[in-house]
Amino acid sequence: MPRKRRRKYKTGFYKSKKTDKRMAYRSSYELRMMKCLDLDDCVESYEYEETVIKHVRNRVLTDDQIRAAGDKKFRSYTPDFIITFNDGRKIMIEVKSEVMLHSSSTQRKKVLGEVYCSMHNMEYHIWTLHNIIPYEMKLNIDMPDHEYWLDWKESQYE
Repeated sequence: MPRKRRRKYKTGFYKSKKTDKRMAYRSSYELRMMKCLDLDDCVESYEYEETVIKHVRNRVLTDDQIRAAGDKKFRSYTPDFIITFNDGRKIMIEVKSEVMLHSSSTQRKKVLGEVYCSMHNMEYHIWTLHNIIPYEMKLNIDMPDHEYWLDWKESQYE
């Protein structure tokens, strides 16, 4: 009898009030971001996993280069969020756990994201729980693991 694989991350669907879309999230961190973005009055809109960055050997391709290449195969990277603020600024956010911050795939995504953002007048950020929790606190979102996280954070400095 085959073993059942345990899911590593919390997954599910979230119906956004701001985008009026039903989105499949792949981690509890992404779900928490969606809830924050929906409640933040400074956020005009956001996209979740809608933009695809095509690249060859870590070189981001423009739309013209992709069309000119025809049927050639490309690698692609889909960032988690592109957020548009009321003042017109746009930022791209990749959500990761602390453990994944220094992995080669995260570093590759960071380079690709930064290049893409510089081509499209955006900023690129990688957010972890250390960014998400203060954002929730600013918006007065009560999340169940705040106390756990604060205890953990304090224990890191003892």
